[in-house]
Amino acid sequence: MTYGKKFFQKSADYRPLKASLEKRVGKEKAAQIFDAAGEELDRIMAEFPDVPKGERQHTDKFIFPRAAMYRVLKSEFGGDAAGMIDELIRIQGEKMGGALRRITALPFMERVFLKIFAWMTKAMFGEKNGFRQKLYESPEGTVRFDILDCPYCRYCRLCGCPELIHTFCDSDAYCFGSLSKIVFTREETLETGEKCDFALTMTK
Repeated sequence: MTYGKKFFQKSADYRPLKASLEKRVGKEKAAQIFDAAGEELDRIMAEFPDVPKGERQHTDKFIFPRAAMYRVLKSEFGGDAAGMIDELIRIQGEKMGGALRRITALPFMERVFLKIFAWMTKAMFGEKNGFRQKLYESPEGTVRFDILDCPYCRYCRLCGCPELIHTFCDSDAYCFGSLSKIVFTREETLETGEKCDFALTMTK
């Protein structure tokens, strides 16, 4: 079995989409769409064989699969494809956001969360992973940084799917927008601006 088909068979993130497709077009057609997305994912990965190792955890698990599924949905449903992806991201994001809200509601976990978030920012979204960022000295209880260049924007455009860029930015808002005792603020994204700004601040 190819990487693409195996990915979509195992990925829990795409199960809500498959369930929605089964209601809309039936199980057999939904399975065909997922198989086609797997084949499209393999084609996209073959187009970009030299993706640096640090970027692979972003391209192979998130960017390329979403681009592949979107391409197939667009061929099947035209303009409806964008809304179908938006709905999937809302479901995924609200699920994660709910889990993070419950975690940060626990005693003292808001401070632990901010420390982990600051560490992850440097570990997963730094230059070795294809990002360019600006970190700010922030008062205690605040994490603030800007993403100035991002493989999500870059590869969405290279895959001919710039309209998917906002879906990755939306994921941030869904995941961090309803934390307990922490406020997430964003004023700009790289889709239309010069940066994606992140600010997470503990409430008093």
